Amino acid sequence: MSAIARHVFHYRSSIDGTEQPYVVCAPEERSPEPLPVVFLLHDVLETPTPSEFTEHALREASIWLPDLEAGRCPIFVQPFGRGNGGWLGVGARDLFDVWNELKTQFPCEENAVSLLGVGAGATGALQLASWYPDCFSAVASIGAWTDDRQDLPLGASGRDHWERGQRQAMNPIELVTNLQGIALHLEHPWWFQGVGGTPSPAHLDALRKALDKEKIAYREGASAPSLGGTLDAPADRAGTLNWLTGHRRNEQPNAFSFSTYTLRSSTCRGVRIGRLSRPGKLASVTGKLGRKKMRLTTDRVDALSVAFPIRGTEDSLTIDKQTIPSPGKRHLKSGRVWVYLERLGRKWEVVGNGEEPDPQEEVGSQPIKSPTLPGPAMDLRWDRVLFVPGGLGDEVETRTLGLFAEELRDRWVSGEDSVAQHPGDRSVAIDYPIKSDAEVSDEDQASHHLVLLGTPKNHLLLARYRSALPCKWKNVEKASDPALPLPFRLGNRSYDDPRDVVFFCCPNPGHPDRYLLIISPTTLAGLAHAAKVQTAFLPDYLVQRGRRVLDWGYFGADWQIPLV
Repeated sequence: MSAIARHVFHYRSSIDGTEQPYVVCAPEERSPEPLPVVFLLHDVLETPTPSEFTEHALREASIWLPDLEAGRCPIFVQPFGRGNGGWLGVGARDLFDVWNELKTQFPCEENAVSLLGVGAGATGALQLASWYPDCFSAVASIGAWTDDRQDLPLGASGRDHWERGQRQAMNPIELVTNLQGIALHLEHPWWFQGVGGTPSPAHLDALRKALDKEKIAYREGASAPSLGGTLDAPADRAGTLNWLTGHRRNEQPNAFSFSTYTLRSSTCRGVRIGRLSRPGKLASVTGKLGRKKMRLTTDRVDALSVAFPIRGTEDSLTIDKQTIPSPGKRHLKSGRVWVYLERLGRKWEVVGNGEEPDPQEEVGSQPIKSPTLPGPAMDLRWDRVLFVPGGLGDEVETRTLGLFAEELRDRWVSGEDSVAQHPGDRSVAIDYPIKSDAEVSDEDQASHHLVLLGTPKNHLLLARYRSALPCKWKNVEKASDPALPLPFRLGNRSYDDPRDVVFFCCPNPGHPDRYLLIISPTTLAGLAHAAKVQTAFLPDYLVQRGRRVLDWGYFGADWQIPLV
């Protein structure tokens, strides 16, 4: 039995630059050898503040302490995870920020990092593992929930509207093939079983069926009731810990399958997707590894990188039945080499010298989609965000856009910007700043994604960048009366109704490694329902008239609407 110390550390957030807490349990006597890491992802916090989280995490640490002391103690970590909606966006970035900081404090065994989630954290554990399968060795999901209105992450949406694609992109059932090679433990509350053998809920059945279809092994059990009728921990805490820390990530499996909707989640088992042929649609890479050869089959993938050597210096690659030679022993002496390929027509070819292009390589006048800017709009929540209402209009326009910015910002913070039945479950402990367009500096643009509210007629930045944006406004120079619509064109369709408003997300032309999320109405009347649109689930673009959606979709790799 080893003595365990509890620590409260702080990390600097990549999103807002603030210092945030995380709690670690680790042996008092520092181990000379790397230790496994277990992240405990909490359930919904009543008020997600740093002080409440710290108190909660220290209580949890006390509960787990006897089980940690009884065995070989891992590094047991509780990240803050601001934002309670399943550990996406802000919560996911918090976890990776903690991970990077943790490695400076403790010797971590990087191929033995596991996720232990409870309630909303159980949902998050499944999501994170399906998005980033190369990062985790095992997952214990204890009482994952789903909200029927939000439909994440385990439900099956039957509604055919614009939010569905975004929900699928975050749904482990859609991406369950990515869990191959990750040890998986599912545990559900005792009350899920009902009385007299009542079947468990549909979302749990759907997850089972998806796992069985992909032949993914998992173990399952029902937990005992805990105080207050909630699920606070696994039924067997010590056993679950031992099970989690007993697994190691297999970096070179004999076979793998990987699916994604977005380049945000684009790397698996020595393959890195560089471009999707149909952004927003499910793309996949399936691989089989022999002694000296990797065989890949792709779907909706137009560019990728493969890491050599695969198993030795004489490896070769077959992709969609076409053979690509190894880069050669001479190039492999320095270690692993990533070789970049593109689909040109029906053939795959090594491009240039085989090195990956710069993420901001220009295609025409637009940067290409990349893992840092993959689209859709939810990806901008991965980093710092600044709200910028227009200030070039008259007093009424400027005041209305300023109030709209405050309302939308407050919805992001409170969680009312989601389709959650209980918006407080999606609240985040972040204060998104607001600046007028005249106050935004070049430094602000370099360090923040911007939410621009207005039109090129009343917004300084939209006037500056409008020629480089995929949406085109008409009669900007001639428009004089703000009560008359300022028409816009998106793709091959034009919109001029006073109630029309366009939402779209694309790179900032002045700083292509940052996003612009633009909300632009034809008149101020278009803002009447705009704050109620679920921007957390926006595709790349959406046009709305009142409460009716007129058009929506995803830009192509060049951030333009694909020609049909």
